[in-house]
Amino acid sequence: MSVSVLFILLLNITLNFYTTQENLRQDSETKMVMAATQIAITVEQTEFSSTYVDGVFGDLLRVASVNAAKALDPDINNITNEELGALSRELGVDHISLLIQTENDIVVARSSEAEEIGLSTRSWGYWYTAFQELFKYTQVRSVKEGQTGNHFWSGPFEFSTARPEFIDKWGYYYDGKRNYIIDPYIRSSNIKDFVKITSPDVVVEQTLESNSRILEVTGINPETFGNIYMERDGTDRIHYKLGNRPVKFGTYDYGSLEEDQAAVKQSVATGDSVVFVTTVNGKKVMKSFIPIKIENKAPYVISVVMDYEAISSVMREQMISLVAISLVLLEIVIFGSYIVAGYFTKPIQAILGTVNEVADGNFDRRLEVTSRDELGQLSCRINAMTRNLGHYTSQLKQMVDEHQSVKEYLESVINQTADAIHTTDIEGKVISVNKAFEQLYGWKSYEAIGRKLDIVPPELEDEEKRTAEASPRRRTAGSDRNCAKAKGRQHD
Repeated sequence: MSVSVLFILLLNITLNFYTTQENLRQDSETKMVMAATQIAITVEQTEFSSTYVDGVFGDLLRVASVNAAKALDPDINNITNEELGALSRELGVDHISLLIQTENDIVVARSSEAEEIGLSTRSWGYWYTAFQELFKYTQVRSVKEGQTGNHFWSGPFEFSTARPEFIDKWGYYYDGKRNYIIDPYIRSSNIKDFVKITSPDVVVEQTLESNSRILEVTGINPETFGNIYMERDGTDRIHYKLGNRPVKFGTYDYGSLEEDQAAVKQSVATGDSVVFVTTVNGKKVMKSFIPIKIENKAPYVISVVMDYEAISSVMREQMISLVAISLVLLEIVIFGSYIVAGYFTKPIQAILGTVNEVADGNFDRRLEVTSRDELGQLSCRINAMTRNLGHYTSQLKQMVDEHQSVKEYLESVINQTADAIHTTDIEGKVISVNKAFEQLYGWKSYEAIGRKLDIVPPELEDEEKRTAEASPRRRTAGSDRNCAKAKGRQHD
């Protein structure tokens, strides 16, 4: 019973282990999805604020562009960089650049900032498209990013190409009356501080502080994540702009690039979360990749990395509790089994003792019947069997005594008679002889017993043979006539 209970407890612990592990995994996955969703909602809300502030700065740049157009000569050849510097200070912007269209590019020809001069915009994506449309239509038509106005387009907040450590806000104005685009822009610590405040990185930091189980949160751009220029830490020397960086926000310290790239593709393709357990930097972690889809915007993926030790510690605590409870239950079962076994084995041992004594011939032993269950009924039947065996044994002893008396009486009669008598088996061998036989034939009993005596006359052999075949029992031969003839043949 104890072994069975132990097996059941071990089975229960095993099932409980895997069930609890799966429940904790699902719970952790749910929490990671909730965290990612909250971050996505917060990011979306901050983007509204960012859009509003972006619009305010855009309006300021549009006003500055119109005033700059009034102050500048329509021909760029008549404008100097120093003049642009003075004009930028007058209009309250940091710098003013002028862009001209070449045969196959649009470049910065004049600027109050020396690093800007000579910059090509051909590789700037939709920015380059916006510049082309301004030159062609004096209006941006196809570019959805940024803000579009009359003869004006303002790009979103972005890292400066000439000074990548800064985030700028640009405005572009072209009225068709000049051979250049006017580009006033603001480079202020206020813009950088605002971008930092509205950045998802702040939300990520707060999430990590409030939940110690979460090790890392990463916003991933599916379009550039895992490209050939991306480093192991998520940086990219080619795609470094706010809109095309592989890592949109957060850090990428717990990255396993091949696994993560496959998970990102799967989550974007299926629209479902992808969760797996892996080891990064010698630490066992659980990773979750949650696709985020916002209307009218490109989808992205939020990766949440959770310390698997959080699950393992709960599992250990629960397993210790289960083992402790199981050991206590096992001790109770063993003690209870000992008591129950004693209750059931005591009458069985009594029955076994009685059976052994009966086997040894003691038929006077009786069992005490204390119950009416199966053991009580068995005791009653054993008592009945013992009584019957004692009765039958007494009868057998009496019969044996009687047979012994008859045998002794017959042997006495046979030994005292004057006739020679001997007994043989079915093969004719002598079994016993009386004293008259010994005296008549001169043989001692030990000489005759076991021998086959030729004492039947020839004329009686056939009759003797038929008698032996008809009755295979012991024969008694004692006729004086036959014996005399047999004795006579022996003397002859």
